[in-house]
Formats: sequence, C-alpha cells, structure tokens
Amino acid sequence: MQAILSESALLQQYNSFPQELQLAVSAYIELLSEKYNKLINTTTEKKKRQFGGLEGKIKVPADFNEPIVDFDEYMQ
Repeated sequence: MQAILSESALLQQYNSFPQELQLAVSAYIELLSEKYNKLINTTTEKKKRQFGGLEGKIKVPADFNEPIVDFDEYMQ
C-alpha cells in the first residue's frame, strides 16, 4: 500500500501533469466525491416507514385470541 501524499506534494504532482491528465484527475475526484456523498446520505438518512408496508407478509392464526391449553394449569 502506498503512503498518502501530503497536500503540497499532491498539488505539485497534479500541476506537473499535462492538462488532459489534470482533467481526468478532476473528473475522477468528482466521481469519488459523488460516491462518498451518496454513501454518507444513505447511511445517515433513515427511510420513512410507510403504513401497511408489511401487509400480507404476516399471518395471524384464526385461534390467536383463544386460550392456550398449555397454560391452563398456570392460569388457575
């Protein structure tokens, strides 16, 4: 893994590039910035829950409110 260049060394190297390469580096920096911002926004923003989002995914048995036979002894 390469060491991170200091800001002045990075700027010096950038200025030594021909203009076409500087444009490519600038475009790449913009791409990285967009990806980073998208990553930050998706991890910090919570999606608002939509009412009824689980509709049809959970089934409640017909005997849900009936007494549980296994608890008869406990309930008396």
